[in-house]
Amino acid sequence: MATPEDNFYNYVNHLIYTENATLLGAIRTYLLDNNIPVQYKHMNCIHTTVNTIANRYINEMNIYNNINNNNININNINYNLTNETILLLTLLQEVQNLMLYNNIIH
Repeated sequence: MATPEDNFYNYVNHLIYTENATLLGAIRTYLLDNNIPVQYKHMNCIHTTVNTIANRYINEMNIYNNINNNNININNINYNLTNETILLLTLLQEVQNLMLYNNIIH
């Protein structure tokens, strides 16, 4: 019998390998899917996956926010974020907001 975790990984893997979704994009889709019971969205595997990604990019997000909040010219500090990283950080914030909205994290 498939567990909710198995279903989560199958769902995400399907989106990644057949729809070319990113990992965060697949998790976002999972969290927005109204056909999935809310209790499935509270699984530890989602916490672990999102936290792993968040921890990987938290330093860049802090630097990015510091640059924007202080109107620092990024050319002067030799730090540039690629568009891909900015998109990923934006998507990460959205996924975290979805998790907050679904009371998955507090």
